[in-house]
Amino acid sequence: MMFSRAHFQKILYVSGALSFAIPFLSIAGNASELSPTYPSASVLNPADFHMPETAREVITKRTERSATFEVSPGKYASVSASDGIFTRDIYGQLIPTEQTGRKEGDTFVFDRLSNNVRIRFDLLRPRYTVWQDGYSFTVSFAGNAKGVIENDTTIAYQLGEGTILRWNVTGNSVQKNIHVSTAHPADLSFRIVPSNGLTASLADDVFTFVDPNGEQVFSTEKPFLTDTEKTLLPTPVHIVQQVNGSYTYVYNAAELSLPYIIDPTSGPLSGGTFSSGGGGTIAWSNPSNAASQNGTYASAAVTGADRLSQLLNATNFSFPIASNDTIDGVMAEIYWSDNNGGAWSEDTIMLIKNGSTTGTDKGIGATPSINTYTTYGGAADLWGATLGGGDVNASNFGFAAGVSQEFGTPIVRIDHMRMTVYYTLFVDADANVSGPTAVPFFSWWSLSLLFIGGAFILSRYDLERLF
Repeated sequence: MMFSRAHFQKILYVSGALSFAIPFLSIAGNASELSPTYPSASVLNPADFHMPETAREVITKRTERSATFEVSPGKYASVSASDGIFTRDIYGQLIPTEQTGRKEGDTFVFDRLSNNVRIRFDLLRPRYTVWQDGYSFTVSFAGNAKGVIENDTTIAYQLGEGTILRWNVTGNSVQKNIHVSTAHPADLSFRIVPSNGLTASLADDVFTFVDPNGEQVFSTEKPFLTDTEKTLLPTPVHIVQQVNGSYTYVYNAAELSLPYIIDPTSGPLSGGTFSSGGGGTIAWSNPSNAASQNGTYASAAVTGADRLSQLLNATNFSFPIASNDTIDGVMAEIYWSDNNGGAWSEDTIMLIKNGSTTGTDKGIGATPSINTYTTYGGAADLWGATLGGGDVNASNFGFAAGVSQEFGTPIVRIDHMRMTVYYTLFVDADANVSGPTAVPFFSWWSLSLLFIGGAFILSRYDLERLF
């Protein structure tokens, strides 16, 4: 049975009958064999992370953005998905994130999203609020349309004849989808109200929310227009503030065939760090969309004379690996897609160490399979680089991807980038260890035994080494 650290902060009582036997005991702890104390802390399925069926998750090694599996004795694999694999429950325990909403009275609630994000939709009017770490913002559209829960992640509002607003929770963000099938759509004006302590600003059709320290907490993406097949339309759409302080979408409806969709996204900033830079000349748009596999994309239109994209750099993965653990291999995974506008191929797939590309280039000029993960590296592949625990834990460690045009007008899209680091646990009875192992009782316990009320109190221990 596994207990949380909070449980073990309580004093352990050892009966008087055991008082003389304590010096001769030895204890072996193995976190992968422990089960959680309540169902919300259930272990993850290794198959979901391309781990062998025999691998078991080590609950005590969880971070919000990574899961660790014991793949064989002393061998571990830490997977980071950047957008957040776990969130915290009311007890402070890291539990798997969950995309499913639930109805609570006149609201539709999501309270197990990554990075401790909560979202609440109002079923009586088109309005929702996003919370994270004490900050929030509220978006509300004009009118009093009632919400209809379409599925576990989507709520719809009939704003007017031929105008349907849908909000879908994807990752820890809200994807807005306004379906217009009339030449005279309903009022599309909306308001955004930040919580106390946040300052909201609109620039280049993007809202940003900044805390008192000047750090961005929330952001939105640029709005765009698509047809019902999700093909981008060339007609631009802008967000304009009106005299009354609300905002609305401005575009040339006469250029559009019905129906069409207005589709921007809003939410917290990505848990990892994604940027476009280096490599070729064609920048990736919306690079942070590669933080989670959710149908929203980072994209690069590798067309014309340039032909070669910049690098899409994914870093800051937050691995729970100690500096003295031995790194055995690195696996990078990319969920590719495209718009079928021509032929393209990968050009550069490299590790990033200390902020710079390093080691062997895994890009072999092939066209990956789309709408699935392509794997680079593996459990015993260091990509020709020298890596230690401190390297992979650095915020500027990760990997980069670049693509090139073969012919036509391809728009290459990346839905998700994630990493797995394979390592061997460093075990030293006289030093801190970073994971589960069996060690002699007295090599790391410092004991203080007091006799109170007929029982001995064992008052000092090192929880991380025990479990």
